[in-house]
Amino acid sequence: EDQMRRNVWHLVMSTRFEWTIMGCIVINTLTMGIRTFGQSNDVTLAVEYMNYCFAIIFTVEAILKIYALNPKGYFREGWNMFDFVVVVATLAGYAIKIVTGLSIGSMATVVRGFRIARLFRLIRGAPKLRELVNTIILTLPALGNISGVLAMLFFIYAVMGVQLFSSVKLGESLNAQANFQNFWDAVLLLM
Repeated sequence: EDQMRRNVWHLVMSTRFEWTIMGCIVINTLTMGIRTFGQSNDVTLAVEYMNYCFAIIFTVEAILKIYALNPKGYFREGWNMFDFVVVVATLAGYAIKIVTGLSIGSMATVVRGFRIARLFRLIRGAPKLRELVNTIILTLPALGNISGVLAMLFFIYAVMGVQLFSSVKLGESLNAQANFQNFWDAVLLLM
């Protein structure tokens, strides 16, 4: 009935819109990887402004989708809920930074992790990639069994190393960093 909502619905459901958002996700992820030790203030400022722009783009995307699909239809899909949580967490982080002047390090790291996790949305658009991810998911139980066997072997060899070599004098090969004097050092040395 509402022509405006219908137009917005056609926009957000179009493949061009979806691929534009996917491109923004990839570029946003690449800009988050630009950060280096000792970078100039200009680069830091440019990356920060780019992140603000991407936050605005993703916020507008969420608003348009909520408007077009109604909140009930929007939150029915898992990817939309994930995107909404990422958008809200990003905006909350920026709001805290603006209001208090503080950049909450651990909160910012978690939000960046969520923003990087948006790359998983690319799976939805690529059937071969989706097939590969499904194969990996199906092999996870077997990987758990293999990890259990490896952990058991580490445990056995660490105990044996402590029993056999804990009283050996430290020297060139066995030193303060690499030794069998206790169980945890032995496990670390085996790793």
